[in-house]
Amino acid sequence: LPSFMCIAIFSSRTHIFHKPKNNPKTLHKMFRLAKFDIREGGYNREMINVEHVYPILNNSPSLQNQNYQDILQIAQRRRSSNNPSSDEKDNDTHANNNNDNGITKEEKEVNIWVYIQNNPKPPTSLHPIPQSYVDIILRGCLSISHDFAMHFLKHTHGWYSANNNDTKKKEEGDYIWINDRHVPIYVRADPMYSKEMGKEIDELIQLYHLDAFVRRKNV
Repeated sequence: LPSFMCIAIFSSRTHIFHKPKNNPKTLHKMFRLAKFDIREGGYNREMINVEHVYPILNNSPSLQNQNYQDILQIAQRRRSSNNPSSDEKDNDTHANNNNDNGITKEEKEVNIWVYIQNNPKPPTSLHPIPQSYVDIILRGCLSISHDFAMHFLKHTHGWYSANNNDTKKKEEGDYIWINDRHVPIYVRADPMYSKEMGKEIDELIQLYHLDAFVRRKNV
């Protein structure tokens, strides 16, 4: 997939499967998804095939929850169904099996959505990266594992302007990243978390983005 920004939506396990559209629970879920669409203004919601989902960190304790494991199992069964073994192809019973390698009708309807930014633009001093937002992102990464947070930091870019370089002196108006922890501008900021974890998060960031970190402006 090309590079993009996204948010994955994980339903609670009781709502992992679709129900008939006249089911109140399904209507409620659709309403919540519509509200999510409004919240994520500037992004398009796109569906990805569950069979394209693979685990990236098998040893993460937080990824051992049943909902996550259900999705991985469904993904594996879908892949097996789309690429049956030679023995299965020759098996008449398999050919007539309505469950397709054990896949139920409800499992076929399981979807995963991502939000893709409509018109991505690099940050500027007028629209900088707020540290309060970075803290929330890394809180989510750390809730999976420390390794996942490192993976995120290693594979993100755009932390400082391409006009900057290692030898350029930091100018007053030359910044695209602000430390707003004392006065958060991100609407879903968590000041208590930032206060508690700020030092640790800063240390993690500096492992991969030291040049950008020293250019971060305090506000």
